[in-house]
Amino acid sequence: MKSAEWKKTVRPLLPQGTWAFRGRLCYRQPVDWVLAGVLGEGSGFHTGVYVWQVWMPLFIPSDVVTLSFSARVGGGTRFYDMDETAAMQNAISAALASALESQPVLVIASKSATRNPRLFEARAYARVLLGDLDAAMADLAVAKASRSQDVADRATLIRGLLDNDDTAEAVRQLARWRDETCAALGIEHDSQG
Repeated sequence: MKSAEWKKTVRPLLPQGTWAFRGRLCYRQPVDWVLAGVLGEGSGFHTGVYVWQVWMPLFIPSDVVTLSFSARVGGGTRFYDMDETAAMQNAISAALASALESQPVLVIASKSATRNPRLFEARAYARVLLGDLDAAMADLAVAKASRSQDVADRATLIRGLLDNDDTAEAVRQLARWRDETCAALGIEHDSQG
């Protein structure tokens, strides 16, 4: 499914509010710390699409849409063919409704993290934004031990700021990473955050 077809399918289903498109990503505006919306992911094996409920923390530097906190509507292997109009519309509507219901930062902060240091990192930063510093510090300890140098370096930086009681500077650093990610993705964000 091409981007134009995706937009044509999604537009009539959009709930009230302001929504924007970036390719096959439709997201709720204004954007602050977390990108929330729906994505139609194509496949090289069939002409249908996977429908994703997107939750992407923007305070983790990235130049691509990451789906670590997102979920495929209908399960991991469910795709929707063009002739399944009603089923696809139901999946898209469910994803859009979910994007409206929750507080995006809280979604990230409450995500279960097992062994993936990137999930602990994102959850830690969300918890910093929510003011839950004790839980953030515990998550940062896991992220700092990551084999991924970029994760470890970022976690070390934020942990150092929190250790020095400079929560405001930690939030400013998260905002700088958010701004970098938004610029790389071509996403406008709410300048208030």
